Amino acid sequence: MPKKDKGLKSGSQIPAFTLDGVDGKTYTANQFRGTPFLLYFLRGTF
Repeated sequence: MPKKDKGLKSGSQIPAFTLDGVDGKTYTANQFRGTPFLLYFLRGTF
């Protein structure tokens, strides 16, 4: 059975999130509303 796609469709509203950046700043979804951006996750131990 094929896996269901759980990703967002182009043009969808992003869910609320808060992330800590490597630069020590905190970023929220509201900061990016109306602006194209790419959220890239890295897995592993650094």
